[in-house]
Amino acid sequence: MSFWASILVTVCAVVGGETVCSVETCSPHTITLYNRIEMPLVGMGLAGMRGDLTKQSVRMHVEHGFRFFDGAQAKKWYDDVSAGDALQSLIQDGQVQRNDVFLSSKVHPGFLSDVPAAVQEMLQSWHTDVMDLVLLHYPACFSGIRDCQNKPKGDWREAWRALEALVDAGTIRAIGVSNFDLAQLEALWSMARIQPHVVQMWIDPFHQARAEVAFCKAHGAAVFSYSSLGTQWESIVGRNVVWENAVLASIAKKHDSSIPAIVLSYFIQQQIGVVPRSTSLHHVADNAKLLTQVVPLDKHDIASIDDLDGFYDN
Repeated sequence: MSFWASILVTVCAVVGGETVCSVETCSPHTITLYNRIEMPLVGMGLAGMRGDLTKQSVRMHVEHGFRFFDGAQAKKWYDDVSAGDALQSLIQDGQVQRNDVFLSSKVHPGFLSDVPAAVQEMLQSWHTDVMDLVLLHYPACFSGIRDCQNKPKGDWREAWRALEALVDAGTIRAIGVSNFDLAQLEALWSMARIQPHVVQMWIDPFHQARAEVAFCKAHGAAVFSYSSLGTQWESIVGRNVVWENAVLASIAKKHDSSIPAIVLSYFIQQQIGVVPRSTSLHHVADNAKLLTQVVPLDKHDIASIDDLDGFYDN
């Protein structure tokens, strides 16, 4: 049985006593990067958990069909070592094969001047000799990143040249950036020998980053969102405005679904990748349905969510 067929068997089984889909009627949501590498559109985000909790969550996600893991070297927020250990254990037990897994991590901005060392750390953390995707996490250090203290700062341009060299060497299969604004993206494209395969940015219903998304798509890069379900708003306004929004709740009720499933489906239908994270079995199982089948939003649903961009309930 092929890798994707095995995921279909895992995910497209029976939900609520009814067959959701079959191998013949649904397929996994993937995107083909411009270098012909196939990448899942739905992955597991690893931010906000550590240690045994990370290990348990990775195992849970693998059991539910997830094969794309989105990590980073920012140890304040991520624990790639625990994630890599959990995945290596599953590989050794024969529950998954390395070739069936897509591994992504991000260079900490404190290591922009020493990308080879940063990538070597990734390889060790994930127990692999090749990273599927490496992003520059931020274009520069700033006061909000505690881990930047006492580390070389460097410049994103020299860091990009180092990533290009690692692609040439076969150490990395695809490269990209995260948290670059439009001007920085334009500057990157103007100087890059190997143009970005993937760009990751904060995108949720109230912050859709349309100019950046349009630029990336027009230039052939795949777009992936983080904080799709509104976690960024908790530090801005003190609450998650996505989870409590009446428009999204109404659409979820209409489809007998949930707000997270509606929001994630909205982005997947636009070919914007998502990396939701959860340590709850119920939520992981719910997210796993999106590996192959989104909530079928109609044009009215889509227009209603489009209109949320730039606004939130006070």
